[in-house]
Amino acid sequence: MRARVSVWTIEGDDLDSIAPEQLTHIAQWIRVLAGPDDGPGEESFDLLVCTPSWLAQELSRGPAIVGRHHLIIERWDAARVRAVVTDLFTGEEADDWQDLGPRLGRLGHWEFEDYRQFEDQGNGSSGGPGGLFRRLIRALVDTRDDLTPSTSEWRSMDSLGDEPGGSPLRKLVARATDTPYRSFASLADAEQTPSSWVVFEGDDGGQIYAVFRVRDIECSEGDLSQLLADIDALFWADETMARLAFEAHEEGGSIPGGMGGGVARSGGWVHPVLVAASLEGPIRDVVAGRSKRLHGG
Repeated sequence: MRARVSVWTIEGDDLDSIAPEQLTHIAQWIRVLAGPDDGPGEESFDLLVCTPSWLAQELSRGPAIVGRHHLIIERWDAARVRAVVTDLFTGEEADDWQDLGPRLGRLGHWEFEDYRQFEDQGNGSSGGPGGLFRRLIRALVDTRDDLTPSTSEWRSMDSLGDEPGGSPLRKLVARATDTPYRSFASLADAEQTPSSWVVFEGDDGGQIYAVFRVRDIECSEGDLSQLLADIDALFWADETMARLAFEAHEEGGSIPGGMGGGVARSGGWVHPVLVAASLEGPIRDVVAGRSKRLHGG
């Protein structure tokens, strides 16, 4: 198995959007989304692209720099960085994702670097990416005596708090970190709160497809559900793990989840993988009420 790879800025924008004042003096975090070349799913790997002059500047401030997850280049060139990183990541090979993921983690900071590996990998494949909710809940059960849900409760939102609807994964994160979390049972309920957003997610939160402010939605909840089903059929293909999560977020805030998570961005946010697949326009057409389905209708 080898990795299928795409390369973005840490904010999810195209590398060509980076325009440094000095091409030979730069330190720029980038994000690699990688998944098995023979199946669905991606996970994120971050690395710092920097130049010798920047390293020299940093060394003048201290005795040493730890070089893990650094890519050192002579000057910034988006196309060259993309090509080099793609070659590095696709050059790694393993029998399955369970072995390939940690190998890629030597190149970039893997989103699951500090997670234990478990027998249940979520989608039933041989060590494939995904099953983020199950993996997270297992890790938290290992460290929190008060979190002891049974297997039958893993996917039960009722077992994770009083908030209606929402994402089990983000409920669990909020509970484990003692941070506020507010969700709504439906689009109609969410419309009563100005700070509400709809999050399109698959793989029980292991993949965040898109995020839109509720007040900007011009279609029905049924249309949103169909849009989610159309997206998920292309990228994860398990409708039992896909959901619309109506949640309260601060504008500009990050939304925890797999594939690097999402962003509550003014005007809406679509994951770079979907943008690269030319799906951003069709997704926005449905949300704006101009279309009923991802591919028209």
